[in-house]
Amino acid sequence: MTYVLETEADGRCVRLEFDGTVTISDLEQSRKVLRNVLRESDGTRKVLVDMRKASLSVSTIDVHQFAASHRHELPAGVWIAVLVQSKDWSISIFAENVANNRSTSMRVFRDEVQARAWLGMGD
Repeated sequence: MTYVLETEADGRCVRLEFDGTVTISDLEQSRKVLRNVLRESDGTRKVLVDMRKASLSVSTIDVHQFAASHRHELPAGVWIAVLVQSKDWSISIFAENVANNRSTSMRVFRDEVQARAWLGMGD
């Protein structure tokens, strides 16, 4: 698994893109890096996570615990849009529900234009 984390040129959004097989350990490690980037930023709270090139190797319990812990692991007020493939839609919707039920604004999308619009990043 590899991932690239970059702050977009205007500084309003952080993009996190995954490639290859992704485990729960990979997700936790990338979230630590993301947390530090957000904390060091000038108020950036919008995150676009692109999982379309990734192959998820995670259990439902791991997804539940990971999504539930966003509230404690990420700065307050963060908005997370996650791009996924159709094959990962149901587990992603589950993660979205868990996160939202614990006061983290997270939505999953198949379309990047819609994800950016939800983040308020439409062109």
